[in-house]
Amino acid sequence: MDRAPRAPRTALPSVSRIPTYDHDRGELAGPCVQAAGVDEDFQRGDSHHDRVFSDPTVTPNPCLGPLDQPPFYAVAMYPGDVSTCGGLVADEHARVLREDGSSIHGLYAAGCTAASVTGRVYPAAGCSIGSSATFAYIAVQHMVDSQRQP
Repeated sequence: MDRAPRAPRTALPSVSRIPTYDHDRGELAGPCVQAAGVDEDFQRGDSHHDRVFSDPTVTPNPCLGPLDQPPFYAVAMYPGDVSTCGGLVADEHARVLREDGSSIHGLYAAGCTAASVTGRVYPAAGCSIGSSATFAYIAVQHMVDSQRQP
């Protein structure tokens, strides 16, 4: 099935390669970022961290592979934070809190079920993993300690 007719339905330009943004003219223009190997707008591929999951067979920049082989698909994308953008509010013992701030006996939250400890931002890779492990440990400790009390 020929995918070429889909471009007008998505309002995307019918191009075989992703063009760059011409800052002087204020519009999309060639040559493409991939061919040049330099991403002046977003610096993709400039750091070692960028290249960890890149494709070493792509040159000159393994983070900027060509998009020139159909089929092409369009997907609506919406910005959002990585990990939890909401979730159950918990206290310092990982106990889930009611709207009035009182805890719900026996209900704990950690990881992506709990509201993020960093609020609505994601400061670094692994942040949600670290808080998941930490608050899971805290929850279990609280459960054990609660059982020990007379």
